[in-house]
Amino acid sequence: MNESRGGVSRRGFCAAAGVGLVSIGLGACTETGGQDGGTAGDLGSSGQPDLAQGQGNGNCAAGVNAGQASAIAAGAAVHFTDNQSYDLFVCRDSGGLYALNAICPHAGCTVRKATSQFFCPCHGATFDLNGQHPTSPAFSPLDHYALCVDAAGDVIVDFNTTVSATTRS
Repeated sequence: MNESRGGVSRRGFCAAAGVGLVSIGLGACTETGGQDGGTAGDLGSSGQPDLAQGQGNGNCAAGVNAGQASAIAAGAAVHFTDNQSYDLFVCRDSGGLYALNAICPHAGCTVRKATSQFFCPCHGATFDLNGQHPTSPAFSPLDHYALCVDAAGDVIVDFNTTVSATTRS
């Protein structure tokens, strides 16, 4: 399944991200078949994906370092921005880590996290904690970005690659 603008599968993204991503057992960067079209045959004898194959456009090495994965608690949404090229949240739910665009698709304002939703302070649009189910005047959900956890345990977000809203690491 191809889930990014640049034509990068999750397998390709994770392969391009570098060695060590699955060493801590993260589901989004392992190939077990099903979700991203990979099969068990894509795994090496150690159960790790063959990182020499499938170089794609997703690039963890060039992404935003969002700090230690262990520092992002369940239910949290941590805001990261450089005020120029990216404005995003790294979140954790029961399924794992995910990254969302923090810009409301209605008017370009930065959304904020409330207890049970994200909301736009400019015009009142709301989104669930997965960035889905927008209310008026927003017309579309928040984009999800590719992310991985490197060998040091740091969350790296590739904000140039979008993924399905169900993708978790």
